[in-house]
Amino acid sequence: MNLSKLEVPYHAEVLQGYLGFDHTATLFHIRDGPVDPVNRPIFITNAFNFAVRIHDVVLPDEAKTMFSVQKFSGPVLIPPRESRIVFSLLFRPVRPSIHIDGNVLLITNASKFHLPVRAYTGYLEPLVLSPSLKEHLLDFGLCSSTDFSSIVFIVLNNNPIELEIKSWLVTGDSLSVELLRTDRGNRTAALGRSRELHNISASQHKTVILSSGYYAAFRVTLEAHAVEGLYDGAVHITTDYQILTIPVMAVIAVGKLNSHPEHIILPPSFPGKIVHQSLIIQSSFTQRARLHHIRSLTEDVRFYYKKLRHNRDGLEPRRKSKVANIYFDAGLQCGDRCYVGLPFVLKSEARPHGLVLQEDVWDADVDLHQKLLGRWRELKDRSGHQ
Repeated sequence: MNLSKLEVPYHAEVLQGYLGFDHTATLFHIRDGPVDPVNRPIFITNAFNFAVRIHDVVLPDEAKTMFSVQKFSGPVLIPPRESRIVFSLLFRPVRPSIHIDGNVLLITNASKFHLPVRAYTGYLEPLVLSPSLKEHLLDFGLCSSTDFSSIVFIVLNNNPIELEIKSWLVTGDSLSVELLRTDRGNRTAALGRSRELHNISASQHKTVILSSGYYAAFRVTLEAHAVEGLYDGAVHITTDYQILTIPVMAVIAVGKLNSHPEHIILPPSFPGKIVHQSLIIQSSFTQRARLHHIRSLTEDVRFYYKKLRHNRDGLEPRRKSKVANIYFDAGLQCGDRCYVGLPFVLKSEARPHGLVLQEDVWDADVDLHQKLLGRWRELKDRSGHQ
């Protein structure tokens, strides 16, 4: 099959200039309670060296719930280097409030131009990370009266403006909150850094300027040195636009958890053989406890666990519960470097050795020996064997 190529010449003329406008004129704050409609004239400046005629002004569908175009009666001609009121933008906030981030489309004789139109509440969006089961509630679950627990939460700024977090305070005894960090990212990015956020140290900043598209992470710690029963508290995050309150809940009880056996001894293994041992927990609490996660304190990738299907409801009070199997896979750390012996030769590979040795074969043998010996020494030193 013969293929032919067709080349089509084209000519483009780049127009020097732009249409200018006041960005704050299309930025609207959705306030609490009933407010009067806001009508703002939109000035457009023609920075081209020719007259621009605006034929139409089009709102995106998502903006029509709160915005409407007023006082645009037909084509508007803007001479070069001059400004005109092209239309006015009527803003009627509705409830429940949502952020609007769209563009007004200007159809002209030169091109199509986009004017950003945005409505914002100024509110921060809270997100409580695991082990809390609810995104808007700091739920510590069952806590021992002799222990302390921590939960990390973030607040996201999805507004088109920067926000100053002026203070972070708590209501409740034995409760504290500390700032960890600020970073750029959305909900997905923050969830992906959950383990990192749990392990970082507190920041010393007393206030935070949170730009649009950034989040701030906080850690709340509950020292449950109190009587048994329900615990209620709250965390308060203050900005110019709101006092964000996140409830804190816990059930404080006298009791503890014990492991059976006390020391988990896994059978002998080697790379390629995965071994496991059952984990049994005895709870002396009078209420059901929820098992969040199990992890190696050394963050060793060779250890992992699988919860048992029949134990999804947690730990039974005052009895033993088989909760998981602890696995050890020695091959997860060394991968393809677990064994440093001579590799197998596949049938499809050319065999370097024959009845007649070539002159450079001994060099290849020495190189391979040195390479494998180096791997073995590195593996031995890393594993601590003598």
